[in-house]
Amino acid sequence: MHPNPRDRNRTIRWARKVLAQPDRWVILDTETTGLYGSDEVLEVAVIRPDGRVVLNSLVRPLYRREIPRGVIRIHGLTMRKLARAPSYPELSRHLAKALRGKRVISYNAQFDERLLHQTAQRNGGRHISATWICAMKQYAAFKGKCTKLPGNKHRALADCKAVLRLIKKMASARLSSRP
Repeated sequence: MHPNPRDRNRTIRWARKVLAQPDRWVILDTETTGLYGSDEVLEVAVIRPDGRVVLNSLVRPLYRREIPRGVIRIHGLTMRKLARAPSYPELSRHLAKALRGKRVISYNAQFDERLLHQTAQRNGGRHISATWICAMKQYAAFKGKCTKLPGNKHRALADCKAVLRLIKKMASARLSSRP
Protein backbone atom coordinates (compact mmCIF):
# COMPACT_ATOMS: atom_id res chain seq x y z
CA MET A 1 0.00 0.00 0.00
CA HIS A 2 1.32 3.43 -0.96
CA PRO A 3 1.85 5.89 1.92
CA ASN A 4 0.30 8.77 -0.03
CA PRO A 5 -2.03 7.80 -2.91
CA ARG A 6 -2.52 11.46 -3.90
CA ASP A 7 1.19 11.82 -4.64
CA ARG A 8 1.14 8.61 -6.66
CA ASN A 9 -1.91 9.73 -8.65
CA ARG A 10 -0.36 13.15 -9.30
CA THR A 11 2.75 11.46 -10.69
CA ILE A 12 0.71 9.11 -12.89
CA ARG A 13 -1.13 12.10 -14.36
CA TRP A 14 2.18 13.93 -14.89
CA ALA A 15 3.67 10.93 -16.75
CA ARG A 16 0.60 10.65 -18.96
CA LYS A 17 0.84 14.36 -19.79
CA VAL A 18 4.52 14.00 -20.76
CA LEU A 19 3.76 11.12 -23.13
CA ALA A 20 0.70 12.89 -24.59
CA GLN A 21 2.74 16.02 -25.42
CA PRO A 22 6.12 14.78 -26.73
CA ASP A 23 6.80 18.08 -28.50
CA ARG A 24 6.91 19.97 -25.19
CA TRP A 25 9.43 17.82 -23.27
CA VAL A 26 12.87 16.30 -23.63
CA ILE A 27 14.76 13.87 -21.42
CA LEU A 28 18.40 14.70 -20.67
CA ASP A 29 21.20 12.83 -18.96
CA THR A 30 24.88 13.53 -18.42
CA GLU A 31 27.96 11.59 -17.39
CA THR A 32 30.55 13.59 -15.50
CA THR A 33 34.01 13.62 -13.94
CA GLY A 34 32.43 13.45 -10.49
CA LEU A 35 29.93 15.02 -8.13
CA TYR A 36 31.62 18.17 -6.87
CA GLY A 37 32.13 21.84 -7.65
CA SER A 38 35.13 21.36 -9.93
CA ASP A 39 33.62 18.47 -11.92
CA GLU A 40 32.25 18.73 -15.44
CA VAL A 41 30.20 16.98 -18.10
CA LEU A 42 31.89 14.33 -20.29
CA GLU A 43 28.80 13.06 -22.10
CA VAL A 44 25.31 14.42 -22.73
CA ALA A 45 22.25 12.92 -24.39
CA VAL A 46 18.79 14.28 -25.09
CA ILE A 47 15.80 12.28 -26.30
CA ARG A 48 12.15 13.10 -26.90
CA PRO A 49 9.37 11.29 -25.00
CA ASP A 50 8.60 9.42 -28.25
CA GLY A 51 12.12 7.93 -28.02
CA ARG A 52 13.77 9.88 -30.82
CA VAL A 53 17.37 10.88 -30.14
CA VAL A 54 17.88 14.64 -30.35
CA LEU A 55 21.52 14.75 -29.19
CA ASN A 56 24.06 12.14 -28.10
CA SER A 57 27.65 13.28 -27.72
CA LEU A 58 30.81 12.88 -25.72
CA VAL A 59 32.29 16.14 -24.45
CA ARG A 60 36.04 16.80 -24.49
CA PRO A 61 37.24 18.81 -21.49
CA LEU A 62 39.50 21.71 -22.48
CA TYR A 63 41.52 22.14 -19.29
CA ARG A 64 41.36 18.80 -17.51
CA ARG A 65 44.37 16.48 -17.74
CA GLU A 66 42.81 13.33 -16.28
CA ILE A 67 39.60 11.70 -15.11
CA PRO A 68 39.61 10.04 -11.68
CA ARG A 69 40.04 6.25 -11.92
CA GLY A 70 37.02 5.59 -9.71
CA VAL A 71 34.87 7.58 -12.11
CA ILE A 72 36.32 5.77 -15.14
CA ARG A 73 35.28 2.46 -13.51
CA ILE A 74 31.70 3.75 -13.35
CA HIS A 75 31.18 4.96 -16.94
CA GLY A 76 34.32 3.93 -18.82
CA LEU A 77 35.04 7.37 -20.26
CA THR A 78 38.75 8.16 -20.53
CA MET A 79 40.65 11.14 -21.89
CA ARG A 80 41.66 8.97 -24.84
CA LYS A 81 37.99 8.21 -25.66
CA LEU A 82 37.16 11.92 -25.43
CA ALA A 83 40.11 13.15 -27.53
CA ARG A 84 38.11 13.63 -30.75
CA ALA A 85 34.84 14.68 -29.11
CA PRO A 86 33.62 18.26 -29.41
CA SER A 87 34.42 20.60 -26.54
CA TYR A 88 31.57 22.07 -24.51
CA PRO A 89 31.78 25.44 -26.32
CA GLU A 90 31.44 23.59 -29.65
CA LEU A 91 28.58 21.44 -28.38
CA SER A 92 26.69 23.98 -26.28
CA ARG A 93 24.92 25.71 -29.18
CA HIS A 94 23.56 22.33 -30.34
CA LEU A 95 22.48 21.53 -26.79
CA ALA A 96 20.80 24.93 -26.41
CA LYS A 97 18.94 24.32 -29.68
CA ALA A 98 17.86 20.84 -28.54
CA LEU A 99 16.43 22.29 -25.31
CA ARG A 100 14.95 25.53 -26.67
CA GLY A 101 11.30 25.86 -25.71
CA LYS A 102 11.23 22.46 -23.99
CA ARG A 103 10.84 21.36 -20.42
CA VAL A 104 13.81 19.23 -19.48
CA ILE A 105 13.25 15.98 -17.57
CA SER A 106 16.27 14.51 -15.84
CA TYR A 107 16.84 11.92 -13.13
CA ASN A 108 18.30 14.22 -10.46
CA ALA A 109 17.68 17.39 -12.45
CA GLN A 110 19.41 19.62 -9.92
CA PHE A 111 22.66 17.70 -10.46
CA ASP A 112 22.55 17.76 -14.28
CA GLU A 113 21.63 21.46 -14.37
CA ARG A 114 24.48 22.31 -11.95
CA LEU A 115 27.07 20.24 -13.86
CA LEU A 116 26.13 21.81 -17.19
CA HIS A 117 26.51 25.24 -15.58
CA GLN A 118 29.90 24.29 -14.06
CA THR A 119 31.07 22.93 -17.42
CA ALA A 120 30.16 26.19 -19.17
CA GLN A 121 31.93 28.20 -16.46
CA ARG A 122 35.09 26.12 -16.71
CA ASN A 123 35.24 25.64 -20.50
CA GLY A 124 33.19 28.49 -21.97
CA GLY A 125 30.13 28.02 -24.12
CA ARG A 126 26.48 28.70 -23.52
CA HIS A 127 24.81 28.52 -20.16
CA ILE A 128 21.69 26.42 -20.55
CA SER A 129 18.48 28.07 -19.45
CA ALA A 130 15.49 25.76 -19.17
CA THR A 131 12.64 24.61 -16.98
CA TRP A 132 13.87 21.44 -15.26
CA ILE A 133 11.67 18.63 -13.94
CA CYS A 134 13.21 15.98 -11.70
CA ALA A 135 12.16 12.46 -12.71
CA MET A 136 13.80 11.14 -9.53
CA LYS A 137 11.39 13.18 -7.38
CA GLN A 138 8.45 12.11 -9.57
CA TYR A 139 9.43 8.46 -9.21
CA ALA A 140 9.91 8.85 -5.46
CA ALA A 141 6.35 10.21 -5.21
CA PHE A 142 5.14 7.30 -7.37
CA LYS A 143 6.95 4.65 -5.27
CA GLY A 144 6.53 6.33 -1.89
CA LYS A 145 10.30 6.36 -1.39
CA CYS A 146 13.45 7.63 -3.09
CA THR A 147 15.32 5.10 -5.21
CA LYS A 148 18.14 4.88 -7.74
CA LEU A 149 17.30 4.92 -11.44
CA PRO A 150 16.24 1.39 -12.40
CA GLY A 151 18.32 0.18 -15.35
CA ASN A 152 21.03 2.82 -14.81
CA LYS A 153 23.92 2.03 -17.18
CA HIS A 154 26.00 5.15 -16.44
CA ARG A 155 25.97 6.20 -20.08
CA ALA A 156 23.91 9.24 -21.04
CA LEU A 157 21.78 7.80 -23.86
CA ALA A 158 21.07 4.52 -22.05
CA ASP A 159 20.05 6.45 -18.94
CA CYS A 160 17.75 8.74 -20.96
CA LYS A 161 16.05 5.60 -22.26
CA ALA A 162 15.80 4.24 -18.70
CA VAL A 163 14.05 7.45 -17.63
CA LEU A 164 11.66 7.11 -20.57
CA ARG A 165 10.84 3.52 -19.53
CA LEU A 166 10.17 4.80 -16.02
CA ILE A 167 7.82 7.51 -17.30
CA LYS A 168 5.96 4.90 -19.37
CA LYS A 169 5.73 2.63 -16.33
CA MET A 170 4.23 5.42 -14.24
CA ALA A 171 1.84 6.46 -17.02
CA SER A 172 0.52 2.91 -17.39
CA ALA A 173 -0.22 2.51 -13.67
CA ARG A 174 -3.78 2.55 -12.42
CA LEU A 175 -4.97 5.58 -10.52
CA SER A 176 -5.83 4.90 -6.91
CA SER A 177 -9.45 5.34 -5.90
CA ARG A 178 -8.35 6.07 -2.31
CA PRO A 179 -8.19 9.80 -1.51
